[in-house]
Amino acid sequence: MLETHDLLPVTWHLAVPEPVCRRLLDMGIACNKAALAFDQAYLQHRYSVDEFDSATACADGARHRAEFARQWFDCTVSYTDQLAAVYTVTASIFAGYATEIAAEYASEGRIPLSEPALLPPSVVLREPDTYLPLVQMPAGAHAPQPIAEHNTELATSHRGLMDVIELTLRSHPVDVYDVPSRLANRPPMSLGLNVDLACCLHSYAANCAWAVGLATRPVDDAC
Repeated sequence: MLETHDLLPVTWHLAVPEPVCRRLLDMGIACNKAALAFDQAYLQHRYSVDEFDSATACADGARHRAEFARQWFDCTVSYTDQLAAVYTVTASIFAGYATEIAAEYASEGRIPLSEPALLPPSVVLREPDTYLPLVQMPAGAHAPQPIAEHNTELATSHRGLMDVIELTLRSHPVDVYDVPSRLANRPPMSLGLNVDLACCLHSYAANCAWAVGLATRPVDDAC
C-alpha cells in the first residue's frame, strides 16, 4: 500500500491566507486520492497475473480463461501506467506549489499569494534546484522544538526526492509522465513505470505544507 500523508492542519487557525490554505488542502487531498487509486489499480493487476498463471496451469482445459486473463493483464498494465503518470502529474504540481510557499516563508517571512504553476513533471525533473529546493524553516533559540525536528524530516524527504529524480532521468525520457494518455497501449515489453517519483514528490510536498503549518500556527498552540 502506498503512503498517504497528513494534510495542512487548518484547524490550528494558521496565519496563512485562506486561498493558500484552500489550495494546499485541495492538492494534498488530490495526492492522497491518487495514491489510493493507484493501489486499487495495482491490486487488479495482481489479480490478472494470478488468473493468467492459474489458467495457464490448466493448459487446454482453460484456453478461454487464459485468453481473457491475457487481455485483462494488458488492460491493467496500461491502466497502472497511466495512473502512475496521473499521480506524478498531481504530485508535481503540489510539490512545486508547497515548496514555493514554504521557501518564501522561510526566507522572507511572508506567504505568497500567487496562483500555483501547473508544472508538468518534466519541468521539475529538468530543474529540481529551481523548483524543489531544500526548505528549512528558521529554528533559532526561540523557535518551537517541533520546527527544528521537522527540518530534519524535510532534509530527509528532500534527499530521497533528489535520489529518485536522478534515477528517473537515467531510466526514462524526461517527459514520460507529462501526458498520461500517451501511456495507453504501450509495447508489452517496454519498461514499466513505477510510482517512486510520485511518492517522493508527494512526501516532500506534504512535508513542506506541514512546515508552513508549524511555522504559522498561533504561539499559544505551539507551546
